[in-house]
Amino acid sequence: MNRRHDWSAGMNDAPAAGSKAPLQVIVVSGHMTDLPDRTTTRFPESLAPEVSDAIDATLRDWGVDHRSVLLCGGARGSDLIAGESALALGARVQLCLALPEPEFVERSVDSPGTDWVARFEAVRDRSVVRVLQRDQGAPSDNVFEATNKWMLEIARELAPRVRVLAVWDQQLGDGHGGTASFVESASEMGAEVVIIPLEPSTG
Repeated sequence: MNRRHDWSAGMNDAPAAGSKAPLQVIVVSGHMTDLPDRTTTRFPESLAPEVSDAIDATLRDWGVDHRSVLLCGGARGSDLIAGESALALGARVQLCLALPEPEFVERSVDSPGTDWVARFEAVRDRSVVRVLQRDQGAPSDNVFEATNKWMLEIARELAPRVRVLAVWDQQLGDGHGGTASFVESASEMGAEVVIIPLEPSTG
């Protein structure tokens, strides 16, 4: 039976005591699949198999296995697809949630008519789960940007080799903390960045 480990983590937490140092750390961020009421298409559910194949191919090219750690935010779409692929390859996965789990699932996982909640729970139960600590009164609009930066900080502490995988339409996005900001931050820290492109919407 897989055992789940939960704890809250701050912005500057060190790796968990007793954990074996990985050879590489992969940090993943990318677009969520579109909700049914999204007015412009960005990541339709129909693209999920194609994105899954591209993520799996990239992780295999990088030699992801039991010596690797993958960090992601746990949202439907890019994050969970990468988490599933990494677990299948034997890697250790850490979910770095921007919000307490019930709120996060409602806001960033659930989508009517899909199985993303079940997929989240399956990945969660085989992963280390961290929840971003925020000062009381911190603006909620910034937690996703803060989480992306937090994941990059964790990655640098875990291993000297950090690789970043972004599923991105290469547009500025819907607001602060999106994939564009993540790619910029990763590039500034000198991480190796691979982008899996989504076709920009023309709608």
